[in-house]
Amino acid sequence: MVDREELRKNNLEMFEAIYPEIYAALKDYKPISELRIDEDGEPDVWFDGQYYYNNKAAEFAKNQLEKTWALPTRVEINPPQTDGMDDYAGPTLFNILLRADKEDISYHRRIVSDNAFTVVVFGIGLGLHIDEIVERTNCSAIVFADVNYEFLYHSLEVYDWEKLDELITSRNGRIKFVIDTSPDQIGIYARLFIRGSNIGGVDGVSIIMHQKNAILDEAFQKLARDVNLIATSLGFFYDETLMLKNCHVNLCSGESKYYQRPNEMFPADIPVFVVGSGPSLDACLPMIKKNADRAFIISAGTSLRPLVFNGILPDMHLEQENLNVDLTVDQVAEKYDLSSILYVAATTVDPTVTKYFDNIIYYSRASLSPFPIYFDDKASTLERPHNTVVNASFSFAQELGFKDFYFFGVDCGTIDQARHHSKDAYQYTEDALHVDQIFDIPVTSNFGGDFFTSKGLLESLDHLEAAILKKTRGRRYYNCSDGAYIPNTLPILPEKIDLPEFLLSKKDLLQKIYDKMPVYTEEKFSEYWDEKEFENSVDSVMDTISEIFDGVEDVSDNFYQIDLNKVLVFDTGVWPSRMDRGVITLIRGTLFQMIISIAYYTKRITEPEKLPKFTEIVKEEVQVMIEKLREDALKELGSLNKENIAEAGAEASADNALPG
Repeated sequence: MVDREELRKNNLEMFEAIYPEIYAALKDYKPISELRIDEDGEPDVWFDGQYYYNNKAAEFAKNQLEKTWALPTRVEINPPQTDGMDDYAGPTLFNILLRADKEDISYHRRIVSDNAFTVVVFGIGLGLHIDEIVERTNCSAIVFADVNYEFLYHSLEVYDWEKLDELITSRNGRIKFVIDTSPDQIGIYARLFIRGSNIGGVDGVSIIMHQKNAILDEAFQKLARDVNLIATSLGFFYDETLMLKNCHVNLCSGESKYYQRPNEMFPADIPVFVVGSGPSLDACLPMIKKNADRAFIISAGTSLRPLVFNGILPDMHLEQENLNVDLTVDQVAEKYDLSSILYVAATTVDPTVTKYFDNIIYYSRASLSPFPIYFDDKASTLERPHNTVVNASFSFAQELGFKDFYFFGVDCGTIDQARHHSKDAYQYTEDALHVDQIFDIPVTSNFGGDFFTSKGLLESLDHLEAAILKKTRGRRYYNCSDGAYIPNTLPILPEKIDLPEFLLSKKDLLQKIYDKMPVYTEEKFSEYWDEKEFENSVDSVMDTISEIFDGVEDVSDNFYQIDLNKVLVFDTGVWPSRMDRGVITLIRGTLFQMIISIAYYTKRITEPEKLPKFTEIVKEEVQVMIEKLREDALKELGSLNKENIAEAGAEASADNALPG
């Protein structure tokens, strides 16, 4: 018979050593329920005059899992399409599938195995369901979600958490505990865990509902709704190379100002208007114009045109895209003087429009390859610039110290597929470039009624929510957009806004912000960019990736994905050099696309005996892709200098549309 005190002691020691935050919560926890063990050794939890499992905890777990395996809940992604991938992963997948077809390799439409790299368990219970889940799924990563520590506390005496940790560690995996009363937070952390553990394992994630309550049910719905966000924003090699070139152009003069997060907030006791170009902006323009002298106005991306064309000159304009920025800014600059606007742009932005602005500040984007190569200092980044220019504009305003935020035209979707921007936005001009967005995801609307968002704008909403949650004390957030509801904002009709006059000079504030930022000197530029170091890093990183794939014996084995993922997310135990991290970021989006695609088809092969041939094909084609990436990285970026990239920012393609 298990010594409950000894088990509890061992479990707590393990938590203290490996999960110190969980240990801190458990060691002094005061339960409101009672763990009871009957004469047969059956554990149960007694609360409010009744047993949770009705004295049948083991039987409950067994019966529940039988139903789960009979009708499993799992994440199944859509089949990867080569035309939706970049110019390296797409052709590679095409060749793999073509060669596999010649070998008569076929695929099930759905996953037929219970194997899952990652498992999400809603409800810790007493742990009696866990061992079967881990054995049946052969998982390497598992996240436990619960609303409090009650059951985890009791499970210390009846479940061997130390043994579980040892097993998952032997599989090169990890365990995560998410204990929260917010369903949104549980859903977000579960999603981030899935992505961070191994993005190649997103297809087939197994979801187990052990306990049902309102919070966990809502958290499950949150995860189910946002599951498409797990594999978004992976990055394309072409985009990364273009952004490196743009960054080089934007910084090489030795005179560019760059962002450094201020230690002290600017005294901005003035409301800030964050303006997007959603269709509801049109109705807000009269109110914005009326209060233009009573608020600090930030135009985000394409909202510059409708604002200026309606007599409103913003105080600050933000851009984040790596190309096609000129298409909208040129139209405005042809008719209006923009020189007094403080232009804030990502270092990776299209450099062709800088001529229109007197004062420019560049910020770095931590998730992109230029960041470690040219900065490697988080103070040069915005905390939450993802994934649209509205997010970047909002993040910048937060960091400057504004207290009262008003969103206009931040619709994050539409109710009419044909009306997705302000009527005066670039998107409705002659010969405008467009990107097709499908608004088919229902979300809560700000002022009531039906409203739909797209996959990309759902991600933007998610980041807006997270940014607001991060900075709530002393801040007030008002959503004046007739669009999607932004959690933790107060919906307010534009006509209800009545702002007082203020004494602060906006011109003085702008100048103070600009003067505070340092210069990216020629000395700093020479220190950070080293052509030979870049070339050596390309070879080193590509050799490492090649060795991992060369060592694969069976592509259905998760271990190569784990090894590759650790390299791509800098989790090898040895922090790579600044230049290595830049090169890894340059190529990892392509590799992530490849891993996801390989895993998708591997899980569905109808004849397991053909896996060795499929593995052989994958290894050969991926090695060809790796060498092509190596060759093009050295060709495109190995000899950057002022002369041969002077026109880099002008690169644009009719295949690329202007984002919102």
